[in-house]
Amino acid sequence: MEDILLRDAHYVVVDIETTGYRPANDEILEIAAVHWHKGQELEHFQSLIKPENKIPEDSISIHNITDEMVKDAPGLEDVLIRFLQFIKNKILVFHNAQFDKKFINYNLQRLGMSLLDDNVVDTLKISRRLYPRISHALTDLSERLRLDHANKHRAYADAYCTAQLLDILINDLEREEYYFVSEVIKFKKKKKDLLEIFLPQIEEAIKKNSFIEIEYRLLKIIVVRRIIKPLEIIFEDKEKILKYIYKGKVKSLNLNKLVFICQI
Repeated sequence: MEDILLRDAHYVVVDIETTGYRPANDEILEIAAVHWHKGQELEHFQSLIKPENKIPEDSISIHNITDEMVKDAPGLEDVLIRFLQFIKNKILVFHNAQFDKKFINYNLQRLGMSLLDDNVVDTLKISRRLYPRISHALTDLSERLRLDHANKHRAYADAYCTAQLLDILINDLEREEYYFVSEVIKFKKKKKDLLEIFLPQIEEAIKKNSFIEIEYRLLKIIVVRRIIKPLEIIFEDKEKILKYIYKGKVKSLNLNKLVFICQI
Protein backbone atom coordinates (compact mmCIF):
# COMPACT_ATOMS: atom_id res chain seq x y z
CA MET A 1 0.00 0.00 0.00
CA GLU A 2 1.05 3.61 -0.52
CA ASP A 3 3.03 5.10 2.35
CA ILE A 4 0.97 7.55 4.42
CA LEU A 5 2.23 9.31 7.52
CA LEU A 6 0.59 7.94 10.66
CA ARG A 7 -0.39 11.48 11.63
CA ASP A 8 -2.01 12.27 8.29
CA ALA A 9 -4.04 9.12 7.72
CA HIS A 10 -7.82 8.84 7.74
CA TYR A 11 -8.68 5.93 10.00
CA VAL A 12 -11.91 4.12 10.67
CA VAL A 13 -11.80 2.48 14.08
CA VAL A 14 -14.10 -0.54 14.30
CA ASP A 15 -15.58 -2.50 17.18
CA ILE A 16 -18.27 -5.17 17.44
CA GLU A 17 -20.31 -6.79 20.20
CA THR A 18 -21.28 -10.43 19.78
CA THR A 19 -23.16 -13.27 21.47
CA GLY A 20 -19.94 -15.25 21.91
CA TYR A 21 -16.45 -15.95 20.61
CA ARG A 22 -17.03 -18.37 17.70
CA PRO A 23 -18.03 -16.81 14.34
CA ALA A 24 -19.59 -20.06 13.09
CA ASN A 25 -21.89 -20.38 16.12
CA ASP A 26 -22.34 -16.87 17.50
CA GLU A 27 -23.76 -13.64 16.10
CA ILE A 28 -22.86 -9.97 15.80
CA LEU A 29 -25.22 -7.80 17.88
CA GLU A 30 -23.71 -4.37 17.34
CA ILE A 31 -21.13 -2.75 15.10
CA ALA A 32 -19.62 0.71 15.26
CA ALA A 33 -17.00 2.57 13.23
CA VAL A 34 -15.44 5.95 14.04
CA HIS A 35 -13.88 8.01 11.24
CA TRP A 36 -10.82 9.47 13.01
CA HIS A 37 -8.41 12.04 11.61
CA LYS A 38 -5.72 14.01 13.43
CA GLY A 39 -7.18 13.42 16.87
CA GLN A 40 -10.80 14.10 16.04
CA GLU A 41 -13.93 12.15 15.21
CA LEU A 42 -15.27 13.34 11.85
CA GLU A 43 -18.30 11.03 11.81
CA HIS A 44 -19.36 7.63 13.02
CA PHE A 45 -21.46 4.63 12.08
CA GLN A 46 -23.28 2.61 14.73
CA SER A 47 -26.06 0.06 14.59
CA LEU A 48 -27.59 -2.69 16.67
CA ILE A 49 -28.31 -5.87 14.74
CA LYS A 50 -31.27 -8.21 15.15
CA PRO A 51 -29.89 -11.73 15.73
CA GLU A 52 -31.49 -14.91 14.51
CA ASN A 53 -31.44 -16.45 17.98
CA LYS A 54 -32.12 -15.40 21.55
CA ILE A 55 -29.21 -13.57 23.21
CA PRO A 56 -27.49 -15.74 25.88
CA GLU A 57 -27.58 -14.43 29.44
CA ASP A 58 -23.79 -14.66 29.83
CA SER A 59 -23.44 -12.43 26.77
CA ILE A 60 -25.93 -9.88 28.13
CA SER A 61 -23.92 -9.71 31.36
CA ILE A 62 -20.95 -8.36 29.37
CA HIS A 63 -22.46 -5.78 27.02
CA ASN A 64 -25.99 -5.33 28.43
CA ILE A 65 -27.59 -5.70 24.98
CA THR A 66 -30.95 -7.40 25.49
CA ASP A 67 -33.48 -9.06 23.17
CA GLU A 68 -35.82 -6.13 23.75
CA MET A 69 -33.18 -3.67 22.52
CA VAL A 70 -32.62 -5.49 19.22
CA LYS A 71 -36.15 -6.62 18.40
CA ASP A 72 -36.68 -3.78 15.89
CA ALA A 73 -33.03 -3.51 14.75
CA PRO A 74 -32.08 -4.11 11.10
CA GLY A 75 -30.71 -7.46 9.98
CA LEU A 76 -27.03 -8.23 9.59
CA GLU A 77 -26.87 -8.01 5.78
CA ASP A 78 -28.45 -4.54 5.70
CA VAL A 79 -26.06 -3.28 8.38
CA LEU A 80 -22.97 -4.75 6.72
CA ILE A 81 -23.85 -3.13 3.38
CA ARG A 82 -23.97 0.28 5.05
CA PHE A 83 -20.87 -0.49 7.10
CA LEU A 84 -18.82 -1.34 4.01
CA GLN A 85 -19.85 1.91 2.39
CA PHE A 86 -18.82 3.87 5.49
CA ILE A 87 -15.34 2.37 5.76
CA LYS A 88 -14.52 2.72 2.06
CA ASN A 89 -11.07 4.21 1.27
CA LYS A 90 -10.06 4.46 4.92
CA ILE A 91 -7.50 2.57 7.00
CA LEU A 92 -9.11 0.02 9.30
CA VAL A 93 -8.17 -0.02 12.98
CA PHE A 94 -9.11 -2.65 15.57
CA HIS A 95 -8.16 -3.44 19.12
CA ASN A 96 -7.62 -7.16 18.61
CA ALA A 97 -8.16 -7.50 14.88
CA GLN A 98 -7.88 -11.26 15.13
CA PHE A 99 -11.29 -11.33 16.84
CA ASP A 100 -13.30 -8.49 15.25
CA LYS A 101 -11.97 -8.82 11.72
CA LYS A 102 -12.35 -12.60 11.69
CA PHE A 103 -15.94 -12.30 12.94
CA ILE A 104 -16.86 -9.69 10.34
CA ASN A 105 -15.15 -11.51 7.48
CA TYR A 106 -16.85 -14.80 8.34
CA ASN A 107 -20.23 -13.13 7.96
CA LEU A 108 -19.24 -11.16 4.86
CA GLN A 109 -18.14 -14.39 3.20
CA ARG A 110 -21.31 -16.18 4.28
CA LEU A 111 -23.39 -13.42 2.69
CA GLY A 112 -21.30 -13.32 -0.52
CA MET A 113 -19.90 -9.85 0.16
CA SER A 114 -16.39 -8.42 -0.21
CA LEU A 115 -14.01 -9.21 2.65
CA LEU A 116 -12.16 -6.58 4.67
CA ASP A 117 -8.70 -5.52 3.56
CA ASP A 118 -5.83 -7.51 5.07
CA ASN A 119 -3.91 -4.29 5.74
CA VAL A 120 -5.23 -3.17 9.13
CA VAL A 121 -3.79 -1.40 12.16
CA ASP A 122 -4.14 -3.38 15.39
CA THR A 123 -3.77 -1.25 18.53
CA LEU A 124 -3.50 -4.42 20.63
CA LYS A 125 -0.36 -5.53 18.75
CA ILE A 126 1.11 -2.04 18.93
CA SER A 127 0.42 -1.79 22.65
CA ARG A 128 2.07 -5.14 23.27
CA ARG A 129 5.08 -3.99 21.28
CA LEU A 130 5.44 -0.64 23.03
CA TYR A 131 4.37 -1.51 26.58
CA PRO A 132 5.34 -5.16 27.15
CA ARG A 133 4.90 -5.18 30.95
CA ILE A 134 1.29 -4.01 31.34
CA SER A 135 -2.21 -5.35 30.64
CA HIS A 136 -3.35 -4.63 27.09
CA ALA A 137 -7.09 -5.09 27.61
CA LEU A 138 -8.87 -1.98 26.36
CA THR A 139 -10.55 -1.39 29.74
CA ASP A 140 -7.18 -1.54 31.53
CA LEU A 141 -5.46 0.70 28.99
CA SER A 142 -8.29 3.24 29.18
CA GLU A 143 -7.91 3.45 32.96
CA ARG A 144 -4.11 3.66 32.84
CA LEU A 145 -4.12 6.32 30.12
CA ARG A 146 -7.25 8.12 31.39
CA LEU A 147 -9.19 7.73 28.16
CA ASP A 148 -12.89 8.51 27.73
CA HIS A 149 -14.51 5.09 28.12
CA ALA A 150 -17.76 5.64 30.01
CA ASN A 151 -19.86 2.90 28.39
CA LYS A 152 -17.52 -0.10 28.29
CA HIS A 153 -18.33 -3.11 26.09
CA ARG A 154 -20.61 -1.19 23.75
CA ALA A 155 -19.38 -0.91 20.18
CA TYR A 156 -19.31 2.88 19.77
CA ALA A 157 -17.76 3.51 23.21
CA ASP A 158 -15.05 0.92 22.59
CA ALA A 159 -14.33 2.22 19.08
CA TYR A 160 -14.07 5.81 20.33
CA CYS A 161 -11.78 4.73 23.18
CA THR A 162 -9.60 2.82 20.71
CA ALA A 163 -9.35 5.94 18.53
CA GLN A 164 -8.04 7.91 21.51
CA LEU A 165 -5.60 5.11 22.25
CA LEU A 166 -4.41 5.24 18.64
CA ASP A 167 -3.36 8.88 19.06
CA ILE A 168 -1.23 8.02 22.09
CA LEU A 169 0.30 5.05 20.30
CA ILE A 170 1.18 7.19 17.27
CA ASN A 171 3.10 9.62 19.49
CA ASP A 172 5.03 6.75 21.07
CA LEU A 173 5.61 5.06 17.71
CA GLU A 174 7.23 8.24 16.43
CA ARG A 175 9.57 8.21 19.41
CA GLU A 176 10.58 4.73 18.27
CA GLU A 177 11.06 6.13 14.73
CA TYR A 178 8.00 4.59 13.10
CA TYR A 179 6.28 7.20 10.97
CA PHE A 180 4.28 5.46 8.26
CA VAL A 181 1.11 3.39 8.30
CA SER A 182 2.75 0.63 6.26
CA GLU A 183 5.46 0.25 8.91
CA VAL A 184 2.89 -0.31 11.62
CA ILE A 185 0.85 -2.76 9.55
CA LYS A 186 3.96 -4.82 8.79
CA PHE A 187 5.99 -3.61 11.77
CA LYS A 188 9.18 -3.01 9.84
CA LYS A 189 11.60 -0.18 10.33
CA LYS A 190 11.18 2.85 8.12
CA LYS A 191 12.33 2.67 4.50
CA LYS A 192 11.24 6.01 3.16
CA ASP A 193 13.09 9.14 4.20
CA LEU A 194 10.78 11.64 5.88
CA LEU A 195 12.73 14.46 4.25
CA GLU A 196 11.23 13.46 0.91
CA ILE A 197 7.92 14.67 2.32
CA PHE A 198 9.11 17.54 4.53
CA LEU A 199 11.61 19.33 2.28
CA PRO A 200 9.10 20.55 -0.35
CA GLN A 201 6.87 21.94 2.42
CA ILE A 202 9.78 23.77 4.05
CA GLU A 203 10.98 25.15 0.72
CA GLU A 204 7.48 26.38 -0.09
CA ALA A 205 7.23 28.16 3.29
CA ILE A 206 10.65 29.80 2.73
CA LYS A 207 9.54 30.97 -0.71
CA LYS A 208 6.27 32.40 0.65
CA ASN A 209 7.91 33.81 3.80
CA SER A 210 5.23 32.02 5.83
CA PHE A 211 5.01 30.17 9.13
CA ILE A 212 4.81 26.42 9.66
CA GLU A 213 4.15 24.24 12.68
CA ILE A 214 6.84 21.63 13.35
CA GLU A 215 7.55 18.86 15.82
CA TYR A 216 11.01 17.48 16.39
CA ARG A 217 12.74 15.00 18.68
CA LEU A 218 14.77 16.33 21.61
CA LEU A 219 16.87 13.46 22.92
CA LYS A 220 14.99 10.15 22.45
CA ILE A 221 11.67 10.51 24.24
CA ILE A 222 10.76 14.20 24.10
CA VAL A 223 8.92 15.75 21.16
CA VAL A 224 8.95 19.57 20.93
CA ARG A 225 6.26 21.48 19.04
CA ARG A 226 6.88 25.01 17.68
CA ILE A 227 5.43 27.48 15.21
CA ILE A 228 8.37 28.86 13.23
CA LYS A 229 9.32 30.91 10.20
CA PRO A 230 11.88 28.93 8.14
CA LEU A 231 14.71 31.00 6.63
CA GLU A 232 17.02 28.66 4.75
CA ILE A 233 18.38 25.13 4.55
CA ILE A 234 22.16 24.78 4.75
CA PHE A 235 24.64 21.89 4.85
CA GLU A 236 26.93 21.34 7.84
CA ASP A 237 29.11 18.20 7.98
CA LYS A 238 26.91 16.61 5.30
CA GLU A 239 23.75 17.17 7.38
CA LYS A 240 20.76 19.31 6.32
CA ILE A 241 20.25 22.12 8.83
CA LEU A 242 17.19 24.35 8.94
CA LYS A 243 17.70 27.96 9.98
CA TYR A 244 14.48 29.45 11.35
CA ILE A 245 13.02 32.22 13.48
CA TYR A 246 11.29 31.34 16.74
CA LYS A 247 10.09 34.05 19.15
CA GLY A 248 12.24 36.62 17.38
CA LYS A 249 15.48 34.60 17.55
CA VAL A 250 17.31 32.72 14.80
CA LYS A 251 17.74 29.05 15.63
CA SER A 252 18.99 25.88 13.93
CA LEU A 253 17.58 22.36 13.64
CA ASN A 254 19.02 19.20 12.16
CA LEU A 255 16.26 18.07 9.80
CA ASN A 256 16.82 14.43 10.73
CA LYS A 257 15.13 15.24 14.06
CA LEU A 258 11.95 16.48 12.38
CA VAL A 259 8.87 14.26 12.82
CA PHE A 260 5.97 16.48 11.75
CA ILE A 261 5.18 19.55 9.64
CA CYS A 262 1.93 21.41 9.14
CA GLN A 263 1.35 24.47 6.96
CA ILE A 264 -0.37 27.35 8.77
